[in-house]
Amino acid sequence: MSSTLRPEVTSPPPGYAGHLIAGSVAGIVGFALVVAGGAARAPSPAVSISIDEPAVRVEIGTERAVATETEPPSAVARVAMMFEVDGVGYMKLADLDAPPRHGPVSLVATDDVTAAIAPVAASDVARAHRAWRGKTVLVDGVCRATVGDLAVIARLVGSPDYAGGAGDTWTAAGVMDAGDRVLAARLEGCAPNGRFVRDAALSSVVRPEAITDVELARAGERAMIASAESAAAQTEWLANPPDDKREHWTRAEGTRIETRVVRHPVTGVTWVSVQAQFEGGCGLPSLNVWKLYRAGADRALTPVPTQLDEHATAIEELVDLDGDGELEVITSAWLGLGRNVNRASGESLARDHWQFFGCAC
Repeated sequence: MSSTLRPEVTSPPPGYAGHLIAGSVAGIVGFALVVAGGAARAPSPAVSISIDEPAVRVEIGTERAVATETEPPSAVARVAMMFEVDGVGYMKLADLDAPPRHGPVSLVATDDVTAAIAPVAASDVARAHRAWRGKTVLVDGVCRATVGDLAVIARLVGSPDYAGGAGDTWTAAGVMDAGDRVLAARLEGCAPNGRFVRDAALSSVVRPEAITDVELARAGERAMIASAESAAAQTEWLANPPDDKREHWTRAEGTRIETRVVRHPVTGVTWVSVQAQFEGGCGLPSLNVWKLYRAGADRALTPVPTQLDEHATAIEELVDLDGDGELEVITSAWLGLGRNVNRASGESLARDHWQFFGCAC
């Protein structure tokens, strides 16, 4: 999908127009000579040349040449993550290695996440990001929100004792330095606890309907257990089984299997999702296998390529973000340290994670 951000016109570099006109004239003359010679060849199709700085598209046809600037696609053109800080919902625009110029930093500490937040002027961020201000977006595909002011936000979980040199307590500057920094935009008009955001001009999000089909659910579980991914998990399990129990890992105490059967309301296709997890803790295997199957008209299950984000633990929801009939997966990370939106194949569409400072055991 392409960004719907409005292009801004800039002048081409000096001398560019002359080269463009000359090239166009040469093309026209060459074409006339071919016609005069009686050649039966069809006219050459238009050619597109992309130039990054500035972003210029040149289209050379048989009769005209046009130079127009195209807006670089924003990193959040498809979908963006949403998160909450101090009761306010924000749309994540980008990860930041270093914060841009910003205003005073404020510390926001809750029982779960500690954050540092500072306002950022639109003039201090990339055009593709500041162009989101004032746009209408859909939160979780249902609530219309307006994109507002920009901010740089850093978030983390844990104690400064594990951060090395952060002191005894977190400060705004310490969190901004140690936390995961993002550029974000405030959202107005929706509850702050949404999960993802899309431009309201894009296609609507389609949510599959949960259905009860015990036979398909059991078939999906059998297929997952027989999969290559489950076999690899079994090998890892046998290398260090808890209490030296050498049973199959999917039958072990503490293994959770979650099965969902859903039907796409537009295509009518039925899907079966099966996720098995064993969280072994320190020194024990942590296993996480997810398989997704498409049910045919004969109810036979066909696996589709699946891969969870390395940080993903729980599957929150299956959705069709862009209405193409395929399913995307929304997952949350260990200890609630983030959220992802991925294609079933593992391609990341959007992700949001923050630092953990503490003992994982």
